[in-house]
Amino acid sequence: MGIADLKRNRQADFERTRELLDAANYDARDRAAQRKLLKRLEIALYEVGRQDVYHQIAHCQQGQRCGSLWCRHCRTQASQAAAAKIFDRVNLKGYGNDDLLHVTAPVGLAQFNLDDVNRVLREDELRWKRIRKKNDFWMEAVYEFELVNYRYLLNSDGSDMKKAQMRQMVETLRMDKSEFIFVHSHGVTDLSRDQIDRVFGKEYHIGEQALTKTSESGLYVQKLHVDKERDYNIRKIGSYPFKNAYRFKHTFKGSDYSNGEYFTTDELGRLVALYQDVQGRQWRRLRRHCGRVVD
Repeated sequence: MGIADLKRNRQADFERTRELLDAANYDARDRAAQRKLLKRLEIALYEVGRQDVYHQIAHCQQGQRCGSLWCRHCRTQASQAAAAKIFDRVNLKGYGNDDLLHVTAPVGLAQFNLDDVNRVLREDELRWKRIRKKNDFWMEAVYEFELVNYRYLLNSDGSDMKKAQMRQMVETLRMDKSEFIFVHSHGVTDLSRDQIDRVFGKEYHIGEQALTKTSESGLYVQKLHVDKERDYNIRKIGSYPFKNAYRFKHTFKGSDYSNGEYFTTDELGRLVALYQDVQGRQWRRLRRHCGRVVD
C-alpha cells in the first residue's frame, strides 16, 4: 500500500469518526430539547384541532410508529429509508461522487391546505408520467413542503436569489396568498447535466421560463461534495427533505432570531398535520422515482 492510499484511508477514517461524533452530539442535543418540542407540538396540534396527531407522536413506540417527521425516531427512519433507495442503485453500479448529481426541482406553490398541496402533487405525478413515457433513466427524489411567508421574505435579510425565485413563482403562478407552501423535491441521479436538460425539457419551467439561477431544464443541479465520502453525501441528501421544521428559513428584519423566525402555534400545528395527512404509509407519497438509466 502506497503513501497516497494510506492518506486516503486516514481521511476516510477521520470523516467516519467525525460523522459519528456529529451524530452523537446531535442526538444528545435533540434528546435534551425533546420535552420542550413535544410540549410545543401538543399546544400547536390542540390549537388546530388535531389532537389525534399529537397522541400518535406522544405515544410512538415499536409496533405503533407515528411516522411524523417531528418524531426523532421516525424522522431518522424516513431519512434512512430514502438513503437506502439511493444506496441500492449506486452500490449495484459502483458509482462514486463524480457519477452522481444532486437535483432540486421547483414543483409548485400551494395554498396552505391539504387540498391544494394534493393538487400540486397530482400535477407533478402527471409531469413524471410524461417524462417516463419518453425516457428511461434513474432518479430517486423526495418532496419537501416549505412554509413561506412571502411578504416577510421580501422584507427579510435573506438570500436575494431566494427572493427573486419566489417573486418569479408568485407572479407567474398568480399566488394571491402571502403565506403558502413551496413544494419542491431533492433527488439524486446518474444523468449528466446535458442528459438532465434533454430528459426534463421544459417540464419544470415556471410558465415560459426556467426559474432564476437554475439549469435550462429549470432544475437546480449540483455536484456532490468532493471533499466528503460518497456515503456521507448520500445520507445527507437522504435526510435533507425530512425536517422537523419549527422556523421559517428566513429571518425578518429587526428580529433577534439568527436562524429563522419561529412559526406561530397555528402555523406549526397546521404544517405538522399537513405532512401527516399527505405523506402516506412509510412516506410513500413523498417519493418520486424512476429506475432505469439513459445510455
